[in-house]
Amino acid sequence: MYGVGRTIKRTISSGWSAFQDTRIHIKDPVLHHKYNLLKRDGADFEYFTYLYPEKKVIYREVPKVASSFILTTLIMDRHGLNAEIGNMHKQAKSRLLGPRHLDIPSVVQQASDPEGFTFTFVRDPYARLVSCYMDKFANVPIGNGSYISAVVEAWAALVGRQVEKGSPISFDFFCDLAAETAEGCFDGHWAKQSVLVPNGPMKPDFTGKFETLTADLLAVLERINAPDVLLDFVKSKHRKPADRENYASHLSVNARKMIARVYRDDFERFGYSL
Repeated sequence: MYGVGRTIKRTISSGWSAFQDTRIHIKDPVLHHKYNLLKRDGADFEYFTYLYPEKKVIYREVPKVASSFILTTLIMDRHGLNAEIGNMHKQAKSRLLGPRHLDIPSVVQQASDPEGFTFTFVRDPYARLVSCYMDKFANVPIGNGSYISAVVEAWAALVGRQVEKGSPISFDFFCDLAAETAEGCFDGHWAKQSVLVPNGPMKPDFTGKFETLTADLLAVLERINAPDVLLDFVKSKHRKPADRENYASHLSVNARKMIARVYRDDFERFGYSL
Protein backbone atom coordinates (compact mmCIF):
# COMPACT_ATOMS: atom_id res chain seq x y z
CA MET A 1 0.00 0.00 0.00
CA TYR A 2 2.88 2.34 0.78
CA GLY A 3 4.16 2.11 -2.78
CA VAL A 4 0.68 2.70 -4.21
CA GLY A 5 0.12 5.67 -1.93
CA ARG A 6 3.45 7.18 -2.89
CA THR A 7 2.64 6.74 -6.59
CA ILE A 8 -0.76 8.42 -6.15
CA LYS A 9 0.84 11.28 -4.20
CA ARG A 10 3.46 11.83 -6.91
CA THR A 11 0.78 11.73 -9.60
CA ILE A 12 -1.28 14.37 -7.81
CA SER A 13 1.82 16.52 -7.25
CA SER A 14 2.81 16.22 -10.92
CA GLY A 15 -0.71 17.08 -11.98
CA TRP A 16 -0.78 20.17 -9.79
CA SER A 17 2.61 21.27 -11.11
CA ALA A 18 1.40 20.83 -14.68
CA PHE A 19 -1.76 22.80 -13.88
CA GLN A 20 0.31 25.68 -12.45
CA ASP A 21 2.58 25.59 -15.52
CA THR A 22 -0.39 25.82 -17.87
CA ARG A 23 -2.05 28.61 -15.90
CA ILE A 24 1.12 30.72 -15.75
CA HIS A 25 1.87 30.08 -19.42
CA ILE A 26 -1.54 31.49 -20.36
CA LYS A 27 -1.37 34.48 -18.00
CA ASP A 28 2.30 35.38 -18.39
CA PRO A 29 4.31 33.48 -21.05
CA VAL A 30 7.48 35.45 -20.25
CA LEU A 31 7.33 34.41 -16.59
CA HIS A 32 6.62 30.83 -17.64
CA HIS A 33 9.69 30.87 -19.90
CA LYS A 34 11.89 32.14 -17.05
CA TYR A 35 10.64 29.38 -14.75
CA ASN A 36 11.31 26.73 -17.38
CA LEU A 37 14.86 28.04 -17.76
CA LEU A 38 15.33 27.53 -14.01
CA LYS A 39 13.90 24.01 -14.19
CA ARG A 40 16.33 23.07 -16.96
CA ASP A 41 19.36 24.50 -15.15
CA GLY A 42 20.62 21.42 -13.34
CA ALA A 43 18.86 18.09 -12.91
CA ASP A 44 15.74 17.70 -10.73
CA PHE A 45 15.36 21.40 -9.99
CA GLU A 46 12.22 20.95 -7.90
CA TYR A 47 13.70 18.14 -5.80
CA PHE A 48 17.21 19.38 -5.04
CA THR A 49 16.48 23.11 -4.59
CA TYR A 50 15.78 24.49 -1.10
CA LEU A 51 14.60 28.06 -0.64
CA TYR A 52 14.89 30.26 2.44
CA PRO A 53 12.85 33.32 1.35
CA GLU A 54 13.31 35.40 4.50
CA LYS A 55 17.04 35.65 3.80
CA LYS A 56 16.84 35.32 0.01
CA VAL A 57 18.93 32.16 0.17
CA ILE A 58 18.83 29.18 -2.19
CA TYR A 59 20.69 25.96 -1.41
CA ARG A 60 21.25 23.53 -4.26
CA GLU A 61 21.68 20.10 -2.68
CA VAL A 62 24.22 17.58 -3.94
CA PRO A 63 23.70 14.20 -2.20
CA LYS A 64 26.70 12.62 -0.45
CA VAL A 65 28.26 16.04 0.13
CA ALA A 66 27.29 16.62 3.78
CA SER A 67 23.83 17.74 2.66
CA SER A 68 22.16 16.47 5.86
CA PHE A 69 24.42 18.65 8.00
CA ILE A 70 24.06 21.67 5.71
CA LEU A 71 20.26 21.39 5.70
CA THR A 72 20.27 20.99 9.49
CA THR A 73 22.16 24.27 9.92
CA LEU A 74 19.75 26.10 7.58
CA ILE A 75 16.73 24.76 9.46
CA MET A 76 18.31 25.80 12.76
CA ASP A 77 19.01 29.27 11.38
CA ARG A 78 15.42 29.64 10.21
CA HIS A 79 13.64 28.07 13.20
CA GLY A 80 16.08 28.24 16.10
CA LEU A 81 18.85 26.08 17.53
CA ASN A 82 16.35 23.73 19.21
CA ALA A 83 14.19 23.33 16.11
CA GLU A 84 12.75 19.92 15.38
CA ILE A 85 14.72 18.77 12.36
CA GLY A 86 12.59 15.90 11.06
CA ASN A 87 13.36 14.45 7.63
CA MET A 88 15.34 17.29 6.11
CA HIS A 89 15.53 15.57 2.73
CA LYS A 90 11.78 15.72 2.21
CA GLN A 91 11.01 19.36 1.53
CA ALA A 92 7.48 19.24 2.97
CA LYS A 93 8.93 18.03 6.30
CA SER A 94 12.25 19.87 6.23
CA ARG A 95 10.87 23.23 7.45
CA LEU A 96 12.55 24.79 4.44
CA LEU A 97 10.75 25.30 1.13
CA GLY A 98 11.03 23.71 -2.29
CA PRO A 99 9.92 25.32 -5.56
CA ARG A 100 6.69 23.30 -5.39
CA HIS A 101 5.75 24.99 -2.10
CA LEU A 102 5.86 28.52 -3.51
CA ASP A 103 4.02 29.96 -6.47
CA ILE A 104 5.96 30.31 -9.71
CA PRO A 105 6.26 34.14 -9.56
CA SER A 106 7.83 33.90 -6.08
CA VAL A 107 10.36 31.28 -7.19
CA VAL A 108 11.39 33.29 -10.25
CA GLN A 109 11.65 36.47 -8.20
CA GLN A 110 13.89 34.88 -5.56
CA ALA A 111 16.09 33.16 -8.14
CA SER A 112 16.64 36.41 -10.04
CA ASP A 113 16.92 38.77 -7.05
CA PRO A 114 20.29 40.60 -7.30
CA GLU A 115 20.45 40.60 -3.49
CA GLY A 116 19.88 36.84 -3.33
CA PHE A 117 22.51 34.24 -2.50
CA THR A 118 22.70 30.77 -4.03
CA PHE A 119 25.20 28.18 -2.84
CA THR A 120 26.10 24.51 -3.13
CA PHE A 121 28.80 22.09 -2.02
CA VAL A 122 30.78 19.56 -4.07
CA ARG A 123 33.18 16.70 -3.34
CA ASP A 124 36.08 14.76 -4.81
CA PRO A 125 34.35 12.33 -7.23
CA TYR A 126 36.45 9.35 -6.10
CA ALA A 127 35.59 9.92 -2.44
CA ARG A 128 31.93 10.64 -3.17
CA LEU A 129 31.45 7.38 -5.08
CA VAL A 130 33.09 5.34 -2.34
CA SER A 131 31.00 7.13 0.29
CA CYS A 132 27.84 6.38 -1.68
CA TYR A 133 28.77 2.71 -1.95
CA MET A 134 29.60 2.37 1.75
CA ASP A 135 26.42 4.14 2.83
CA LYS A 136 23.90 2.71 0.36
CA PHE A 137 25.22 -0.55 -1.14
CA ALA A 138 27.93 -2.24 0.94
CA ASN A 139 25.63 -3.84 3.50
CA VAL A 140 22.69 -4.64 1.22
CA PRO A 141 22.31 -8.30 0.20
CA ILE A 142 20.76 -8.77 -3.21
CA GLY A 143 17.11 -9.77 -2.94
CA ASN A 144 16.36 -8.24 0.48
CA GLY A 145 13.43 -6.21 -0.89
CA SER A 146 15.06 -2.80 -0.43
CA TYR A 147 15.11 0.02 -2.95
CA ILE A 148 18.82 -0.50 -3.59
CA SER A 149 18.38 -4.23 -4.17
CA ALA A 150 15.51 -3.52 -6.56
CA VAL A 151 17.70 -1.07 -8.51
CA VAL A 152 20.54 -3.59 -8.73
CA GLU A 153 18.28 -6.46 -9.82
CA ALA A 154 16.47 -4.33 -12.41
CA TRP A 155 19.71 -2.99 -13.87
CA ALA A 156 21.31 -6.45 -13.93
CA ALA A 157 18.31 -7.86 -15.80
CA LEU A 158 18.40 -4.96 -18.24
CA VAL A 159 22.06 -5.43 -19.17
CA GLY A 160 22.18 -9.20 -18.86
CA ARG A 161 24.30 -9.44 -15.70
CA GLN A 162 23.90 -12.42 -13.39
CA VAL A 163 23.24 -11.69 -9.70
CA GLU A 164 22.79 -14.21 -6.91
CA LYS A 165 20.15 -13.74 -4.22
CA GLY A 166 21.72 -13.06 -0.83
CA SER A 167 25.11 -12.11 -2.24
CA PRO A 168 26.72 -8.74 -1.42
CA ILE A 169 27.07 -5.96 -3.98
CA SER A 170 30.71 -5.41 -4.88
CA PHE A 171 32.17 -1.96 -5.39
CA ASP A 172 33.12 -2.76 -8.98
CA PHE A 173 29.54 -3.88 -9.70
CA PHE A 174 28.26 -0.61 -8.21
CA CYS A 175 30.73 1.32 -10.39
CA ASP A 176 29.40 -0.42 -13.50
CA LEU A 177 25.84 0.52 -12.52
CA ALA A 178 26.87 4.11 -11.78
CA ALA A 179 28.67 4.40 -15.11
CA GLU A 180 25.49 3.54 -16.99
CA THR A 181 23.14 5.76 -14.99
CA ALA A 182 25.14 8.77 -13.71
CA GLU A 183 24.59 11.02 -16.72
CA GLY A 184 20.81 10.72 -16.67
CA CYS A 185 20.58 11.40 -12.92
CA PHE A 186 18.79 8.11 -12.24
CA ASP A 187 19.61 8.65 -8.57
CA GLY A 188 21.14 11.82 -7.13
CA HIS A 189 23.47 9.93 -4.79
CA TRP A 190 25.72 8.88 -7.67
CA ALA A 191 24.62 11.34 -10.35
CA LYS A 192 27.29 13.59 -11.82
CA GLN A 193 27.75 16.72 -9.73
CA SER A 194 28.19 18.74 -12.91
CA VAL A 195 24.67 17.64 -13.90
CA LEU A 196 23.16 18.48 -10.51
CA VAL A 197 24.82 21.88 -10.02
CA PRO A 198 23.31 24.64 -12.19
CA ASN A 199 25.54 26.44 -14.65
CA GLY A 200 23.05 28.93 -16.14
CA PRO A 201 20.59 31.36 -14.53
CA MET A 202 20.83 29.51 -11.20
CA LYS A 203 24.60 29.14 -11.17
CA PRO A 204 25.69 29.29 -7.50
CA ASP A 205 27.26 32.44 -6.13
CA PHE A 206 29.38 30.22 -3.90
CA THR A 207 30.53 26.62 -4.32
CA GLY A 208 31.92 25.15 -1.14
CA LYS A 209 33.88 21.92 -0.90
CA PHE A 210 33.43 18.91 1.34
CA GLU A 211 37.16 18.84 1.93
CA THR A 212 36.96 22.27 3.61
CA LEU A 213 33.42 21.83 4.91
CA THR A 214 33.64 23.68 8.22
CA ALA A 215 35.43 26.75 6.89
CA ASP A 216 33.22 26.99 3.80
CA LEU A 217 29.96 26.44 5.69
CA LEU A 218 30.96 29.08 8.24
CA ALA A 219 31.56 31.46 5.32
CA VAL A 220 28.03 30.75 4.07
CA LEU A 221 26.48 31.27 7.50
CA GLU A 222 28.37 34.50 8.03
CA ARG A 223 27.21 35.67 4.58
CA ILE A 224 23.56 35.14 5.58
CA ASN A 225 24.04 36.71 9.03
CA ALA A 226 23.48 33.55 11.05
CA PRO A 227 23.69 34.01 14.85
CA ASP A 228 26.96 33.39 16.63
CA VAL A 229 25.43 30.47 18.53
CA LEU A 230 24.91 28.64 15.22
CA LEU A 231 28.48 29.38 14.12
CA ASP A 232 29.67 27.91 17.41
CA PHE A 233 27.50 24.84 16.82
CA VAL A 234 29.12 24.26 13.42
CA LYS A 235 32.60 24.71 14.90
CA SER A 236 31.78 22.18 17.63
CA LYS A 237 30.84 19.60 15.00
CA HIS A 238 34.06 20.07 13.06
CA ARG A 239 35.51 16.85 11.72
CA LYS A 240 38.30 16.31 9.27
CA PRO A 241 36.79 14.70 6.16
CA ALA A 242 38.44 11.47 5.07
CA ASP A 243 40.98 12.22 2.36
CA ARG A 244 41.46 10.39 -0.91
CA GLU A 245 44.10 8.06 0.49
CA ASN A 246 41.56 6.59 2.92
CA TYR A 247 39.43 5.47 -0.01
CA ALA A 248 42.27 4.02 -2.06
CA SER A 249 41.67 0.44 -0.91
CA HIS A 250 38.27 0.44 -2.64
CA LEU A 251 39.54 1.76 -5.94
CA SER A 252 40.69 -1.00 -8.28
CA VAL A 253 42.41 0.05 -11.48
CA ASN A 254 39.19 -0.50 -13.43
CA ALA A 255 37.07 1.43 -10.91
CA ARG A 256 39.47 4.36 -10.95
CA LYS A 257 39.45 4.45 -14.76
CA MET A 258 35.65 4.30 -14.84
CA ILE A 259 35.22 7.14 -12.35
CA ALA A 260 37.81 9.28 -14.16
CA ARG A 261 36.02 8.68 -17.48
CA VAL A 262 32.37 9.02 -16.42
CA TYR A 263 32.86 11.86 -13.94
CA ARG A 264 35.48 13.76 -15.94
CA ASP A 265 33.26 16.86 -16.08
CA ASP A 266 33.12 16.88 -12.26
CA PHE A 267 36.89 16.74 -11.95
CA GLU A 268 37.38 19.52 -14.48
CA ARG A 269 34.58 21.87 -13.46
CA PHE A 270 35.20 21.72 -9.72
CA GLY A 271 38.99 21.56 -9.74
CA TYR A 272 39.71 18.00 -8.60
CA SER A 273 42.74 16.11 -9.85
CA LEU A 274 42.33 12.85 -11.72
